[in-house]
Amino acid sequence: MYASRISRLTGSVAREILSHANNKDIISFAGGLPGPEAFEGLEVSIEGTGSFQYGPSEGDQRLRACFAKRFQEKGIDCDYSQVLITSGAQQGIDLVSKLFIEPGTHVVLEKPTYLAALQCFALFGASFESISLNADGLDVDELDEVLGSKDIRFVYLSPSFQNPSGICYKLEKRKAIAEVLDRHEAVLIEDDPYSELNYAGVATDPICSFLKRAQWVYLSTVSKILAPGLRLGCLACSEAFFPYLLKLKQASDLHSNRLSEAIVLNWLEDEAMMQARISELRSIYRAKRDVMAESLDRHFTGLADWDIPKGGLFFWLRLKSTASIRDLLQCTLERGVAFMRGDPFFPQSEIGAGYLRLNFSNPPIESIDSGLKTLGEEIRLMFPVLEKSN
Repeated sequence: MYASRISRLTGSVAREILSHANNKDIISFAGGLPGPEAFEGLEVSIEGTGSFQYGPSEGDQRLRACFAKRFQEKGIDCDYSQVLITSGAQQGIDLVSKLFIEPGTHVVLEKPTYLAALQCFALFGASFESISLNADGLDVDELDEVLGSKDIRFVYLSPSFQNPSGICYKLEKRKAIAEVLDRHEAVLIEDDPYSELNYAGVATDPICSFLKRAQWVYLSTVSKILAPGLRLGCLACSEAFFPYLLKLKQASDLHSNRLSEAIVLNWLEDEAMMQARISELRSIYRAKRDVMAESLDRHFTGLADWDIPKGGLFFWLRLKSTASIRDLLQCTLERGVAFMRGDPFFPQSEIGAGYLRLNFSNPPIESIDSGLKTLGEEIRLMFPVLEKSN
């Protein structure tokens, strides 16, 4: 009765957890949600009635030009004719999957990687080649070896404050990866939702901006800098890809949310207002990140290892025990704390045993310490050997 790919269909672990975490009595470190305070004073306005009508599938031309200008400032060689407005960056991932993947197609991923991309690629039948992430980014030698030994359809990377690891590739690593991609003429899908949330001023130049021969798709969104409820993102791409991605979008939704397009256009055209907005978010989230870092030192020293992220929304913890933590969430939910376990971020879930992703943007700043205290206590109860080792 159903298409064969339905056997590969999986639910979103993050969404399932959030269905519990939406309880106001839960301290949630689970999702990648903006903090409620990020929406205070956020004004939206729409001029005229044009935005209530059907519109072009590719999106409002003025909005596409705004995005193109932002991408050009990042060093990406594109103009508005290469920009496609999407329903969040997630629709871009779906369109890319439809364009490139068929059962057995080999794609390269980071290890770990964004779980919703993993879910989408798997649905269309991709076969995964996962490459290790080091503190400064993807292992370049491993990438070179994989591209030289297998027929790879594309390489999917999120080099700026990656979800879930929080890693930001060093500038030298970005250039080295671009050289490898150019040498093998491999397609790059670059996902960049977090680069504006930069708390340390580190380089976030897109890898796309360094490519000379390889073709590319660059995914972006306003969910992290304006509001995820707008469900508005976009992609820019090599000219050869655009006609196909546009037709795939037409087959999906005809056009994007024109009301959201109008709201976002008003913000992006006011550069001073947009910069003030981003600066405010950086200040809010940096403060929350620092509180979480201090609380982790208090409650997780000896239990796990982690680095302080220079941007983005997440801490990525590796417990000193590699035993499964599948039962841990139920215990913490009973005590009013939610978190995201690490195994869904790996194609081979067993590799992710012992990892946790903790979001710092959404919980109230005054609740972070008590939530981590509870989480640490439950981990010690589940793994008493860790308590003895301390």
